Amino acid sequence: MSRNHPLLELRTYIGECLYLLYCIYFKPYTLENWLRDIHPDLKPTSSLWKMKDEFRTNPRLRRYAGQSRWLIAITPLLVVIIIAPVYTLFTQESFEWLGVGSFLLGWWIGLILELVLAHWLKAEYLRFVLMILILALGVALGVAFGVAFGVAFGVA
Repeated sequence: MSRNHPLLELRTYIGECLYLLYCIYFKPYTLENWLRDIHPDLKPTSSLWKMKDEFRTNPRLRRYAGQSRWLIAITPLLVVIIIAPVYTLFTQESFEWLGVGSFLLGWWIGLILELVLAHWLKAEYLRFVLMILILALGVALGVAFGVAFGVAFGVA
């Protein structure tokens, strides 16, 4: 594959997101040093959107902001998908998929509204984000109903 191949770029981007998530939870000092290298005033608690005027001149800051946004959107869904089966297995109780799904839907709607209201993004980008959210919601609901019906039929 060539250096600019889309799949290679996507794999690199996802790897960077996973490394960022790892640093957030397990290597906070490494994260602080890395953020200082991106921008001298950047800290883990900094508001990236106050620095958005510098995105044009600092591509690493812009990339970090995008990765942070994806982690904010996707991590709760991944945690639920991992924790729900473990919870059900150990407590022998059904997981509240509807409540969690409603929370995640509200979470994503809030993220979309923040994007649209704060940045007035182009319609193509908004359609892309909506498509990703609908896909994520479909996966979450599919898993929820699959588990619920599987447990119901298994018990019956």
